[in-house]
Amino acid sequence: MKKFLKQLAATILGLAIFTGFWILVSLVPILILVAPKNKNVFTSIKPNTILNIGLKGQLVAHDSNRSLNRFKEFNEKIVSLSEVTKALTEAEEDPNIVGIYIYIYRSFSVNHADLDTLIHALEKCKKPIVVNALTYDDSTLALASTANHIILKPTGIVHLKGESMTTFFYKGTLEHFGIEPLCYRPDKCKYKSFIEPYTRNSMSEESKEQINKIINTLHNQCASAIMKNRKIPKEVLDKIYNESPILNPNEALKHNLIDEIYNTNAVNKYFHSYLNSKLESEKDYNHITVDNYSATATKKSKKTKIVVLPLKGDIVLGKSEKGKIGAKTVDELLEKYAEDPNCKAIIIQLYTHGGSVVASNCIRDSIIETQTKKPVVVLMRNVTASAGYHIATLCKIIAPKGTITGSIGVIGLGVNINKGLKDWLHINVETLNTHSFSNMDDSYHSPTEQEKAITQHHIDDLYDSFLDDVAKGRGMSKEQVEEIAGGRVWMTEEALEKGLIDKIGYLQDAVDIAAKQANIADGEYTVTYHGDLTLKGLIEWFTTEEKEKYIQQLHPHLKHLKHLEERKGIQAYWPYKIVEQKT
Repeated sequence: MKKFLKQLAATILGLAIFTGFWILVSLVPILILVAPKNKNVFTSIKPNTILNIGLKGQLVAHDSNRSLNRFKEFNEKIVSLSEVTKALTEAEEDPNIVGIYIYIYRSFSVNHADLDTLIHALEKCKKPIVVNALTYDDSTLALASTANHIILKPTGIVHLKGESMTTFFYKGTLEHFGIEPLCYRPDKCKYKSFIEPYTRNSMSEESKEQINKIINTLHNQCASAIMKNRKIPKEVLDKIYNESPILNPNEALKHNLIDEIYNTNAVNKYFHSYLNSKLESEKDYNHITVDNYSATATKKSKKTKIVVLPLKGDIVLGKSEKGKIGAKTVDELLEKYAEDPNCKAIIIQLYTHGGSVVASNCIRDSIIETQTKKPVVVLMRNVTASAGYHIATLCKIIAPKGTITGSIGVIGLGVNINKGLKDWLHINVETLNTHSFSNMDDSYHSPTEQEKAITQHHIDDLYDSFLDDVAKGRGMSKEQVEEIAGGRVWMTEEALEKGLIDKIGYLQDAVDIAAKQANIADGEYTVTYHGDLTLKGLIEWFTTEEKEKYIQQLHPHLKHLKHLEERKGIQAYWPYKIVEQKT
């Protein structure tokens, strides 16, 4: 019996030591991913290094899981705007970075507000910049025009086509199937065109006016950058747009849209010549990606922080999910950071077309409560309109060029399918009510004129409250707000002129305002994003079922965390894996 107990104890001890070893091995890559970043902890930047920035796929404001992207197969098509702009800022001050090389993939797309942010970051960086691509369109050529040298692949094209917006109208379809759209809007909200696809067969004059303003402003944003940076007269560029929008490399070179048709080692050759380098060969330059460069982390994190809270999607009640900003989730997050003693200010980065009036009021209440404890600043991104603007009015508002905002107004939308049920499906509906209006919200009930009047009165009241909230938040009279409301949308420069925003700017501008309001000195705080992975958060991330498919793509040691979670109690397990050789 003694011998058995000794063997059992030895076995348990051996398993404990072995398990501890594997936990340590498993945690090493995680610690590397989430550890505080100090100068040259992970990567030593060699002299004569070129920073490589690949722009492809989806551009997001911030990738909270960016550390995981160092594993090549994970989230390959995500580009983090915050990571790229931060890398450009740091490269400007880094003596070992001698130039910036940007390759734009065909899959890359960017909205105009983010385009303005990227252009601003490139213009601030005084290092020589080379851009290369297979295809340039209006946006990517505007971006590339800030560079010192633009390269186009021999089989590439420059395609300049301008801007357009298309609307589909469903009134005839709805009538065909016996569906009556129930649309309500205040008489003064003629520019609130959301209901038009269901009530009209073509655009109203107000809608045409708005859309023409938007597409011309967005086009001029790109065209102005190209004309200014490439020194191309307006009449020449207009002629390209109207007569020959697709140019091959030789045509693009002739019109000064590019500087060079790509040849072997063209990038290093350009830097070698531009820098009057003393290196023996252009092949002696080093290259580093944004991900690896970010891992060098130039500044030690401060305990005091300003938190950026990215919100994107339709505003709804309940919890947030992809494409939705949930009022309950926002309330929980604001309460969390309001009570965090290390968080001194919050920046809400807002990208939304609007949504529920009730939900936006809930978020406004949460912001008001938070502002009793610390400052809240709003940074708009691309579109912050309607209910989104309603939220923003409580705060100082920053917006980059290309942002669409305003749309101060409300609408009500429902359907009556009673006729369709009868005519198409031969279904008859009969309802018994306890009161006169018990079923007025049912989609199979044809509303009476009295019921329509009740709903319209409610919509009018909500619009009136919206006007009051904007007037109070922006320090304007209600009459001043009415002049710019009615559902009208405004581009950034107009919004500033009308008093809808406080400044045309970027994240750093929002940070400066937040820091000033919080009375914290420059350099005494760290800007962090909500959702950035910590060690605890990363382990939790790996142990959720929906991430299992991603775990399989990552480092094999990381998968062990999931297995350890499952292997509780005594185990009989052989800890090796046989890898089949592929022939």
